[in-house]
Amino acid sequence: MAHSFAQALIDWQHNQRRRRRPLSPATVSSYSDAWQSFAHWAAANGRSTVADIAATDIADWLNTLSRHADGSVLTYSHGVLAVCRFLADRQLLSCDLSLIAMHARRMGPTASWADRTRTQRGR
Repeated sequence: MAHSFAQALIDWQHNQRRRRRPLSPATVSSYSDAWQSFAHWAAANGRSTVADIAATDIADWLNTLSRHADGSVLTYSHGVLAVCRFLADRQLLSCDLSLIAMHARRMGPTASWADRTRTQRGR
């Protein structure tokens, strides 16, 4: 069965509440906001389920956050990657998590200008 972006968030949040040491409510809220932002971008770009996520999607989405502060982009990146790790553990992603993370790191605020430029040009 296809897993929707909304259901992925609900499942991840539920999992966080069951952990021995859950993330703080503020972190869960912030990561949830990030996932919802990514889900909105994904839907606008033809992704209807989490299995449709491509390796470069998070990096492409992060590139659209140019008006956000670096700290916000980093938090958003961490949030979406946390949900993706949860999905990967349940084999709900069709691409490799390490590729997603690699591309996301290249677009994050700590990436060098050369890395971001190279990624934007598709190299």
